[in-house]
Amino acid sequence: MKLGEIADIVSGQNMTRISAGASSEKVLQTVKVLIPKAIVEGMVIEDELGDAEIIKEIDAEKYTKDGDIVIKLSSPYDSAMIDCGQAGIAIPSFCAAIRLKESTYNKLYLTAVLNTRAVREGLAARVAGSIRPMIRIADLKDLDLPIIPDEDMEDIGKAFLLSGRKRYVLQEMISLEQNIMENIIVSSMEGGI
Repeated sequence: MKLGEIADIVSGQNMTRISAGASSEKVLQTVKVLIPKAIVEGMVIEDELGDAEIIKEIDAEKYTKDGDIVIKLSSPYDSAMIDCGQAGIAIPSFCAAIRLKESTYNKLYLTAVLNTRAVREGLAARVAGSIRPMIRIADLKDLDLPIIPDEDMEDIGKAFLLSGRKRYVLQEMISLEQNIMENIIVSSMEGGI
């Protein structure tokens, strides 16, 4: 089964065309925007979202919806599932939203599949040698998906989500530990702990 058979895939908004930047046009609103570091381990990290002041309306389909799977179209091709609390985030042009049609294909499992090394390397091979190595929507639509029992999809999808959360928390703990040690060392160099 091909991804294009079970999902609509929507490219993101070119934010430079609608962002205020140095423009003297009136700002319509400030919107939350996905940025590369916000998509991690199959999740969207809300603290890492960006803000953009826009001068033109963004088409409604270019905002995240509950159940979307967003994928980075440039390396490392991470993807994450959007939950109801993350609907309404602007999707920039370096991402696409995968929206399952009436399908029994499990969204968490699809997110897990898209985040495997095998799929990422397959997508990278399709753009190898390109000046601008971005995945095309046609490449995503042509992606072969495994067909396994629904219960297995659900179990694997949930395990992937839990594993991603655990890896993210562990990475945060390691970062905090490094900061603590750095502060202890700097303090000792300055004459006291």
